[in-house]
Amino acid sequence: ANMYRGVGLQTPRGSGTNGYIQSNKCFVRLRQPVRVQAKVQAKVDELQQGQIRVPREASVEIWEHHRKRHIELKLFLLEETLVQQGYTIAEIAQQRQAALKALQESSLCSNTPDNTHEQVAAKKERRIEILKDVLGLGNVKEGQAFDRELQAKRKQERILALQEKRSLTKERQKKKRKT
Repeated sequence: ANMYRGVGLQTPRGSGTNGYIQSNKCFVRLRQPVRVQAKVQAKVDELQQGQIRVPREASVEIWEHHRKRHIELKLFLLEETLVQQGYTIAEIAQQRQAALKALQESSLCSNTPDNTHEQVAAKKERRIEILKDVLGLGNVKEGQAFDRELQAKRKQERILALQEKRSLTKERQKKKRKT
């Protein structure tokens, strides 16, 4: 019984071998792709469990909610100070209505986001637009990279544009030589 770490035959009898186990010295183990796959799978699992926050675009509903919440907070603080100063319930209600109207008008005029969520989302959208412009991806739609006819047409357009550019530079060089 020449078994080594669970490798080999229970008995070499009838197998046509002597049962000697040799290691394959030429076999190369690919460890890195397995690690990368494990990391990717771990990220996918985290995403599915909701542990990773996916960046979202700014939501108008969230902006509106934060605006209303901000107004209510200011009104609550106003009521607290008026109660401490000894105003009656009717006077407090009257001042609350006036303050509510003023706050709503002032917050409607300012459309600038003053919340972290809105600022981050707006900055992210601007960065994505800038990056699209820089990379020339302004009018790219999903799946166009696999449309062979479209890609061939774009390639021809790029070749023609490059030839026109070269011809213009040659004409400029000829004009410079003449003068």
